[in-house]
Amino acid sequence: MSRGEFYTFVVADAIKYGLDAAVVLEYTRQMHSYTEGGVREYPDATTWICGNRAVFAKIFPFITPERIEEIVRMLVGEGVV
Repeated sequence: MSRGEFYTFVVADAIKYGLDAAVVLEYTRQMHSYTEGGVREYPDATTWICGNRAVFAKIFPFITPERIEEIVRMLVGEGVV
């Protein structure tokens, strides 16, 4: 019997930003460590992860696209991403 996919998060992030946001944040951290999968590094030390609500909805089928957008806006507003 397959356990299926699993997601990780940092407990301190879940306490501070909420569980959904902690899962999305950990995913962005993992993506940052790769050079593939839509991550682009720029000379000014910024990194962009390319994606949209539809892509993130497939990655996180348990979070609505609207909630994903709220999470990303909140994390950007907090200066976390």
